Amino acid sequence: MNIQNRYDAKGHIFALCLFAAIAPLVMMTTPVLAYELATGWKLAPSQVGEFFFYEQIYMGLAAFPAIWWAKRFSPQACMKFFIALFLFGNVCSIFADTLTTLILARSGAAFAAGSILIITMASASQTSKPARTFAIWLLGQTLLGATAIYFLPELFAKYSLAAFFIVLVALMLIATPFYTQFSREIPSLANAKITSTPGVNHYSLIWKSIGITAVLTFFISISSIWTFLTSIGINSQITENNINQDLSFATLFGILGCFIATLIGHKAKRLITIPFGFVLFFISITLLFGQVTNFNFMSSVFLFKFAWMFTFPFILGSLAAIDTSGSLMKFVSFMIGAGMAIGPMLSGLIIENTSGFSGLLSSAAIFFFISLFFIVLLNIKAKQSIDPAAKFAIK
Repeated sequence: MNIQNRYDAKGHIFALCLFAAIAPLVMMTTPVLAYELATGWKLAPSQVGEFFFYEQIYMGLAAFPAIWWAKRFSPQACMKFFIALFLFGNVCSIFADTLTTLILARSGAAFAAGSILIITMASASQTSKPARTFAIWLLGQTLLGATAIYFLPELFAKYSLAAFFIVLVALMLIATPFYTQFSREIPSLANAKITSTPGVNHYSLIWKSIGITAVLTFFISISSIWTFLTSIGINSQITENNINQDLSFATLFGILGCFIATLIGHKAKRLITIPFGFVLFFISITLLFGQVTNFNFMSSVFLFKFAWMFTFPFILGSLAAIDTSGSLMKFVSFMIGAGMAIGPMLSGLIIENTSGFSGLLSSAAIFFFISLFFIVLLNIKAKQSIDPAAKFAIK
């Protein structure tokens, strides 16, 4: 079996999507976790932001040692180590009883989760159709996140926050046997993606920086809004039950977004699909200004989730097109973690120092615009850099 076929094997794609669904479950269930921290743990908005800041920054920091271990150990060997660390960190989290001890316990689990995501992203970028693989990768996260959002409020009511960490331990134990689907070989330039686009293998550092900055600003916006969606709804006198139902049903739209991206990911033009997704984000944010009605909140959440899951695979596909060895994905993982860390902390401070949520929504819109500008700029550069015969690769 040749290199590319090995990466495209169904077992390999299933495994990377399975682990990618479990590792970032904190991120995918942020609204209900934030509400539990605010009510069950009696934390202020800035403290809730602090929790998610450290959770996501530890995930992001995993990118730096990955530069070292990715060149010395196989993905399969690394998965064994980080699965064990993930389990240990979540077991410790179960017994945490203060914010400080919880953050300390989460450090190992979040670091392991970030490392697992790096392995799955690098593996996905090596498939022959990375945009499509990333759409499936994100679909797994969406499905598991939806299920968790639906059941977690009831679990929290009966068993408190610790129930979430028990669920994470159980899920990882179920997934563990599938780590054998990852490659036993140490990645090298010789094993770089054989279908890399002609003419785009020599992007300068500045263009790669533009790409990962687009990811950073994208997730600052995503996490700023996603973390406090429940609070926005409660502030507008929408019942908690209706909010949780909207968040859960929004996942159907997220699944639809992933599904459409999966179908068209290998042939759609990114210079069309990405701006379309961002337009939906701006509409979603507009619906949350002022006194929000039940219908506006529901519409906003549905659009937001669809746009997130539809747009992000194309953003990742944009970076995968210039990443012939999978090494750039380590920095993409860091930017995801950094964005998810900065967003809640920044938005928590904005909420505490302004009246209402208008400041939060305005700042999120600005970051979305910056992300859109950078990723469109990168795709325009790609279109100008490649041969006419290879233009299918920027689609």
